[in-house]
Amino acid sequence: MKASDAAYEVLSHSAGPLHVKDLAEQMVSQGLWQTQGKTPWDTLSAILGAEINQLGAASRFAREGPNTFRLRQPDDPIPPLAGPNSGIAAWMFQGNPTLYDLLGGIAVGSLTNYAMNQHRDHAAYGQRIYFFLSGDKAGIYAVGRVSSTAYRAEQANEFGVWKVDVAFEATVDPPLLRGADIAADPLLSSFGPFMGRMGTNFPIPADVSTHVEAVLATRLVPVDPTKTSSHFDPAAYALDQAVAAARKDAKDQLLDHLRHLDPPVFEKVVLLLLDRLGYEDVSVLGGSGDHGIDVHAVLRYRGVADVPTSVQAKRYAAGNNVDGSVIGRLRGSLPVQAHGIVVTTSDFTKGAYTENALPGLKPIALINGAQLVELLVDLGIGVEKREVEVIRFAPDQLADDLAT
Repeated sequence: MKASDAAYEVLSHSAGPLHVKDLAEQMVSQGLWQTQGKTPWDTLSAILGAEINQLGAASRFAREGPNTFRLRQPDDPIPPLAGPNSGIAAWMFQGNPTLYDLLGGIAVGSLTNYAMNQHRDHAAYGQRIYFFLSGDKAGIYAVGRVSSTAYRAEQANEFGVWKVDVAFEATVDPPLLRGADIAADPLLSSFGPFMGRMGTNFPIPADVSTHVEAVLATRLVPVDPTKTSSHFDPAAYALDQAVAAARKDAKDQLLDHLRHLDPPVFEKVVLLLLDRLGYEDVSVLGGSGDHGIDVHAVLRYRGVADVPTSVQAKRYAAGNNVDGSVIGRLRGSLPVQAHGIVVTTSDFTKGAYTENALPGLKPIALINGAQLVELLVDLGIGVEKREVEVIRFAPDQLADDLAT
């Protein structure tokens, strides 16, 4: 039996909250949990604390005091969010009510998964989610938390192959509607995805998410915590954290390596990247190193439309950011029908982004160091990927196996 399930069993028969030392002692004495550690209560405290932090109101447990736990009750307040650990504190996850029964899904169980293609590397345990339904009565209908890192599903659906697990914490009653509530609030209406028909998930600026929390405070109806009695898996959580840490470490090492390549070699890396992305007729132009156009390619759309693309590859050290003059010069050198890309191992200055957004001028695609290594890792360039088979007990699967 998992430690969290054993703790749930003991607390279910307890007259009140238990200090983690007493809880661990009862779990061991009743034969519900075996541990070899010298301080099992510290391990147990970390496990229960992780479930509370990652599932929030969907957790089975609540803190009564320092190192003291009890079972969560439906009328308990929603726990505060843990501090953001990836630079993003909150998300808007959007769904189409004709395709997805959000409230019905909450009614039968408070865990599910959501498409997470864009920004997936920034998803982290414990981040706030506002579930937004589109349609005639568009608005925020529920809140929850991210309960996994992004993972590749076995089969892609119409929303893509990348998913993230989510835990519902509460429904919003009455819902925060786009027309009646959001449009009338200057700060909320300034966040474009709340007002438009856009995508599936978006990071929310900190000032907007803080304001949403305040607006929703009196509208939240917590879910029944018993619906997640067996979903949180500390081992899976630890595995996800280890995988995320390994990915970050690999990206950091790859970026540092790229910054020390000779410019002609870096241009070949960019050539390989474009080739893997589906560009054709990719070639490195000779002669001038980091000056002028370094790589030329053609994006061919189903054999019908050819889009010539000129690329500048800037192998720069961290902090030596590409400025707006580079954007202007590349734009000025492009033929009318051509697109431009600037790839760098550093970043772009504020002036470069401003130059790129000038109205009436052709925008240039900007790929900074972080985005570059994300693409390279996804495409398997410069990294080795190893699949690990994870075995987990699945009682539903056992029932299906016995029925066949």
